Amino acid sequence: MRQHIVICGHSRAGTTLLHEVLRQELSDDGWQFYDQERTFEAADQSHRKVVTKRPLDVFKHQQLKRYAQQVDLRVLLCIRDPRSMLTSYHQSVPNDYFYHADHQYRVGRRDARLVNPGLLPVHHALMAIHGDPTIPSEIARYEDTLDRSYRPGSTPAGMARALNGDREIDRSRLDAWRDHWPRLVDQFTRYPELFYVMNEYGYSLENFEGVGGIPPAPKHFDGGGGC
Repeated sequence: MRQHIVICGHSRAGTTLLHEVLRQELSDDGWQFYDQERTFEAADQSHRKVVTKRPLDVFKHQQLKRYAQQVDLRVLLCIRDPRSMLTSYHQSVPNDYFYHADHQYRVGRRDARLVNPGLLPVHHALMAIHGDPTIPSEIARYEDTLDRSYRPGSTPAGMARALNGDREIDRSRLDAWRDHWPRLVDQFTRYPELFYVMNEYGYSLENFEGVGGIPPAPKHFDGGGGC
């Protein structure tokens, strides 16, 4: 049976980095990788082992459900601290944050437009897949990907762009979201559901909620959890 690893989930959560880490780990074992982002449905059917990466494949729940009956499927669902995702930039959109609670940018050949689903809709789609027992899925936490070995220098240009350049892994920026406090005040005030996402992903609210203009978590928020 064909084997297929599908990488999807949140943008700015390490989908490209995970793809390139796997390329370096698995290429010698006969796995096929592509030099650009590709939806899982566009994978060459002649390859017996293939890895594809496209964050928005997370919205293809029913397609993945059917596909899981035809191949040995493994879906890796990429997550990251929501505060980091909401304060991340992409070189294609230098003057705005790339990922918002409601929308994210779609980068075309000539421009970038804020029209694709953002963090909250992606979260709901991701949790629906992860909760479906018919789809073999795993949560791929960005911080865990950073702990894996990655050697810059061999990443194709089409993938390096999504990485904002082919470079060494830098763990020093994990808390860089603290430099964007007004942005977080805005997003968590307008979209209090973000507190629930933090909870479900297992990120602590200590020294964050109710601090420096960040609103308190909703009263019916229980503070536990973790996926």
